[in-house]
Amino acid sequence: ALLLAALAVASVSGRPAEPGEGGYWVKLRGLQPSEGILEPAFDEDGTEFTLNVNNNKVRSLQLTFGLNMQKYDALHLPKIFVNDKEFKYSPLDILEYRIPLDETPAPIDQIYRIKIADPAGAVGWPFPRENAHEYAVRVKQPPVFEKLIEPVGIRVADLDGTPLEADKAFDPETRVYHYQVSGENATVKVEALCTPWATGMKVDDVDVPINETQMVTLTHAVKHVNIQCQYSDPKYTSVVQQKTYALKFKRSVQLEDFDVALKISAEQGYCAMRQMEGDDHDRVTGFVCRSAVSRPTFVAIYGNKQVDVVLVSHGGQDKHRLPSGVAVPVRISDDKRSKYTLKVLGSAEPWNFPVEVIKAASCSTLECSDGKLHRTGILEVEAAQAYLCLEEACTAKDKDRCCEEAPTCDSMDDAWCPHGLELRRDGERCTHDPCSDEDKSTCCTKPNEHHLRHHHHHHASHSKNAMAKKKAYYKKLGCAPEPADACSGQKCYFDDSCLDEPVPRNGGLGCWAAGISAVCRFCGFGVYEPCPKTYDCAKVESCDEWSPAQSMWCIQNYGVHCAKNPEHVEFRHGHNFTGIMRKDQIIGTSAGAPSFPSGVILSLGLLSVAAAAAAVVTWRVGSRMRSRASIQQQMLVQEEKQADMVE
Repeated sequence: ALLLAALAVASVSGRPAEPGEGGYWVKLRGLQPSEGILEPAFDEDGTEFTLNVNNNKVRSLQLTFGLNMQKYDALHLPKIFVNDKEFKYSPLDILEYRIPLDETPAPIDQIYRIKIADPAGAVGWPFPRENAHEYAVRVKQPPVFEKLIEPVGIRVADLDGTPLEADKAFDPETRVYHYQVSGENATVKVEALCTPWATGMKVDDVDVPINETQMVTLTHAVKHVNIQCQYSDPKYTSVVQQKTYALKFKRSVQLEDFDVALKISAEQGYCAMRQMEGDDHDRVTGFVCRSAVSRPTFVAIYGNKQVDVVLVSHGGQDKHRLPSGVAVPVRISDDKRSKYTLKVLGSAEPWNFPVEVIKAASCSTLECSDGKLHRTGILEVEAAQAYLCLEEACTAKDKDRCCEEAPTCDSMDDAWCPHGLELRRDGERCTHDPCSDEDKSTCCTKPNEHHLRHHHHHHASHSKNAMAKKKAYYKKLGCAPEPADACSGQKCYFDDSCLDEPVPRNGGLGCWAAGISAVCRFCGFGVYEPCPKTYDCAKVESCDEWSPAQSMWCIQNYGVHCAKNPEHVEFRHGHNFTGIMRKDQIIGTSAGAPSFPSGVILSLGLLSVAAAAAAVVTWRVGSRMRSRASIQQQMLVQEEKQADMVE
């Protein structure tokens, strides 16, 4: 119908120009895209247009060409070229040209040149000229970001080049892959292949060259590596487009046996190894831990560096990695027993240890029987094991550990009694633990000849007993005044200056050695201070040959007094003085009289009263040191009286 109309019009207005004649029409009447926006709007006289296809999911579009059929003889239509390639058409067809947009996921910015030409070609003489009109259409479409940032492959191999297979074949839609690495391999090679259009690459949030092989060191039994291919172009996006793929490596170490110790910081609680019922109802080795606090600090000790140990709560909600020798705080329930599993990661075979944590009651909540007292109060450096009951509430079975007979008078030093009086040694008991000033009227009597004859023998025997019990205490604590390889195989020693406030000596460097106790300090290696000089306090009989430094050291660390040399025991000058290892307080109680610690050694000859008074002033100022001496003495008293602990 259109063709007949054109012919009819032509018959009225004259025939259309034929090919080769002047005035042959070589312009489109319309240009319509199926997608996007054409800018500027089409004008038959225009030459340049931009077609913006903002939807990157569109995979193709059509350009529809419109001819002005009134300008042509139906037998002599113009030729149409797209990018110099002739577009074949019939006047009876809809003239549609397809432009593909799915050849790559990259951004599209391509020009299509549409030429309308006289079919006669170039004519004229002497310079032939082609009668044609050309339209340039610039097609633009943003990239398919999802495809640009998907790697085309991920390869993993050991250092010898042997491939390591993942738990599943690579698929760009799968984001997580697991790999088993044999125990002897501590390093693997990872190669992620990004698309050619990626503009960047990251491994564990660190920029790396695109497609470069990465060396991954397995410092733990389980290692997670995140890989991201990136695309960034401010013309299409204001943020970096990226997609994360997680590679999870798990070492597989053959363990014939595995030894692990689980501890709680000594002042917070303790753990004991027990035979317990496992998940399959078999009897397995596990741990029962008792804590005095709601957030105890756990320390796991194990020697195999190829594996990791994790404390996992019942149900798996809470997980705490426990590096060997590192203190890790864990929140436990105040209302019920907390159940965990100590799992070994990296072992070819499962190693699981059940753990039960009890928020145990304190002995202070237990009422002791008649004639007994609560054990001496535990100070902050004392192991909590000494005062914790076995369950959430103390019961009758805790009485032996919580209660004790009141101390006898002869548990005190001779220096405790006022000058001129001696201690009773007939089993008379004090009404306080330790004996206090209120007990002096009962415990202190006039001296007798028998006591004077045996005074030195008793003093030596008492010092030896004190030393033995102090050694037992240090053994339970985990470190002693003598440096030894006791802290995870490293040298450490007992140093109560770790408790100094506000800042311990030397900034606390080395304190909490291996997580054993706050008063255990590393020494003699690495960045730690040299180990201190020590002395032998066992030969009390020859203590008159000791140097002042040895005498003071033995008094402070083992409560060993030298009875043979009065300069090493006590200085009296008309006043009542008490010893450095007093159980109730450090300074003397004589009204109006200055006090002087018996540990002060008069090694420079006769010391004047004025000099002694000056030393006393210095002693009173050092309140923190007095506190520490009191702590040490109470620890010793506790160890002397405490029976073997249950568990």
